[in-house]
Amino acid sequence: FDMASVSKCVGTTLSFMRLVENGQVRLTDDVSRYIPGFKPWESEPEKKGEKVEKEDITIKHLLTHTSGIPAAIHVPSFLRRYEKYGDTATMNLRDSLVTYLANDAARLSRPGEVMRYSCLNFITLQAIIEAVSGERLDKFAQREVFEPMQLGNTWYNYIDAKPPYSPDAPIVPTTVQEDGRLLYGEVHDPTARIVNRGVSGNAGVFSTAEDLATIASMLMNRGVIRIDKDGLQGRVGANERVRLFSQAAVDTFFSVPAEYAEHGRALGWDISSGYSASNGDLFTPNATPNHTGYTGTSMAIDMERGVAVILLTNRVHPIDDGAVGRTRAVVSNIVMSALDK
Repeated sequence: FDMASVSKCVGTTLSFMRLVENGQVRLTDDVSRYIPGFKPWESEPEKKGEKVEKEDITIKHLLTHTSGIPAAIHVPSFLRRYEKYGDTATMNLRDSLVTYLANDAARLSRPGEVMRYSCLNFITLQAIIEAVSGERLDKFAQREVFEPMQLGNTWYNYIDAKPPYSPDAPIVPTTVQEDGRLLYGEVHDPTARIVNRGVSGNAGVFSTAEDLATIASMLMNRGVIRIDKDGLQGRVGANERVRLFSQAAVDTFFSVPAEYAEHGRALGWDISSGYSASNGDLFTPNATPNHTGYTGTSMAIDMERGVAVILLTNRVHPIDDGAVGRTRAVVSNIVMSALDK
């Protein structure tokens, strides 16, 4: 399934956790430390001569969607800005988007004041990951996150390279596009697909319920996972305990920063904002990191009860007119209530 915005958690956020653990970034760092010239928020003086206030945007602002950056770009308009320079299909639009975010994107509110869910926040985080690691997000996530957990069916599909799946792979077709072409194995989100060529901080991960359950188990165990041993031992069910992330990192990223408590967003995950309303009524309050994806995917992890509800649907097939918000809540309620029976 195309994970859509669940990619923000299982791809970008987990990758960012690794950078924090390695001491390569800090949550309080200004974005301009990694993207030179990334402009701050500035106040608009009400009268002439009034002092202009400025405030830098930090990594924590991006992770909690409190940066003030707009939600998205209009891809056709963005492409028109650059088509005069050549064929947009062969241009490095990824770099152009980062330049736009640094210099031209609006700063709609003072950082920290307003929670505005934004794909552009996570595309900015992608740029930081790539600047610090020196490699594309998909390669970094594959080496640091997906491979150590032996996630055989979790990947990004970089459109300009050989697909990471076989021709007969059981991939759910996403949607029928306006030109009649069936979108299959390529990310649905237009910014991720057209501008970022399939590897994007906001979307692009493909995965299965089984692989997501492995991720959820690792997180519920505060960074620890059990990996099958090699050879005969593995074939008979032997495994070993492997720590992938520190408990401190998991606890930090699953906590709502005190200064932004009113917004209900943890670092890369939702906890209690309005976007988590479809995740059910019976989860443990303020202890269930969760996220949804536009294509119909969702993942919620009740840390106190030790259970995850993962629902993968395809609400945009064959056209984008489906709705699964209530379905998510109903399924979650059924699962959570069954635990006590």
